[in-house]
Amino acid sequence: MRILEIRRHTMRAKPGVHLSQAGIELAQTVSKDLGRFDYVACSDKERSAETAVALGCAVDETISGLGTISETLVQQSGWPDSIDSMSLRAEKNPDLYRFSDEQYLIWKAVLERCKVSQRTLVISHGAIMELGLLAATREMSIAQYGAVFGYCEGFRLTFERDACIGYEPIRLPTQLQLISNQ
Repeated sequence: MRILEIRRHTMRAKPGVHLSQAGIELAQTVSKDLGRFDYVACSDKERSAETAVALGCAVDETISGLGTISETLVQQSGWPDSIDSMSLRAEKNPDLYRFSDEQYLIWKAVLERCKVSQRTLVISHGAIMELGLLAATREMSIAQYGAVFGYCEGFRLTFERDACIGYEPIRLPTQLQLISNQ
């Protein structure tokens, strides 16, 4: 089995592109329980690679598709509504459905670079990761996803061969949960 962990980047100093001090501190707090990864992929946005480093991980690959989504698709998805609401929208919107599948294919391509029993980390972005999750878990019976993922939160997917067979959300303690820092 292979493990693919998808995490959202941490906070940046808006409108800038680099992490804020609070974002670095959050990532360092999260890193204490993170464990080791055999392969790390990030989007091409600075905050993604900076998050990986703040988590104590070296970046093996940068992929632009992990950080690219049109503002129109974000609006159509309803993000930051719940993932359950996003799922309903994606079922009715061919563009969201297609984006969801495309994101999942990127994740599977990253996973192909890794051997069986290796742990892989992908640092991504809000809306993008939730939409990809919908494609990854489409064949599973997920009763309820809940809220979108905040900074440094995410999920763990378990793969057997090419199939995603497990989903585990990763949530931070309530006092550390933050969706936006505007």
